[in-house]
Amino acid sequence: MKKAFFLTLLLVSSFTINAQYRSLSEAIDQAGKQRMLSQRIAKSFLMIAAQVNVDKYQNELDNSMAEFSEAHHKLKKYFSSNIEVNNAMKKVELIWFNFRETANTHEYTKIKCNRVINSSSFLLQATQNVMNTLSKSSKSKVEKIVDKSGSLRMLSQKIGIYYVATFLELQTPEIKSQFDTAIKILDTRLDDLISERSVNTKEIASKLSRAAQDWSFAKKSLKLEGNLKPATIGVTLNTFMDQMNDITSLYAKIPSPK
Repeated sequence: MKKAFFLTLLLVSSFTINAQYRSLSEAIDQAGKQRMLSQRIAKSFLMIAAQVNVDKYQNELDNSMAEFSEAHHKLKKYFSSNIEVNNAMKKVELIWFNFRETANTHEYTKIKCNRVINSSSFLLQATQNVMNTLSKSSKSKVEKIVDKSGSLRMLSQKIGIYYVATFLELQTPEIKSQFDTAIKILDTRLDDLISERSVNTKEIASKLSRAAQDWSFAKKSLKLEGNLKPATIGVTLNTFMDQMNDITSLYAKIPSPK
């Protein structure tokens, strides 16, 4: 597994090492995506533990870990002159080194699964602190919308963690309340984005409408009681995540007012 991860990292690096962000919005988009990756890695790990499409989720886990590492180095370079952001990213780095060791293993006991969930929460908090730091210096409405839109990617994966954790019967504190809260936050933020009519292009509005329809349908299957179906939910949440990733990228391309 470790060999696969480092081979993937090398492949990703060979294509992106010279890439530069064309705007602050694009950098914020990537910094926000780190939040999602922190949750996606944990969700992928739990899917493997649950013996759900193991090869698929092993590949997802390896790619997510490689993407996180590469993006972290690029972001550090991009924000090298911003002392506050750099300090926040140093904390991310410390947590990330520990988290990737925890997640990069063949051990899938309930103790290890709980440890992965807890570590992913610490990494999420650290990556959110980076976003909070960026938000302080951001005066553009577009950049703030990029942040909000990107957070929906993260929430889709966070919801997946809680769902699979329930399937695995993990003793995670307050899992039901956190699961319900994540869904409510996603609902509110998606509605907020749809209401941004002065910013949304026709393409964004159309994609948001489709994402909202798909999310409304997905919520009907998101129940922690009865016959849980992690394979189906995994596909559903990944589809929504891909939609929001596309939409967030479109927001990041909107020129910020001077």
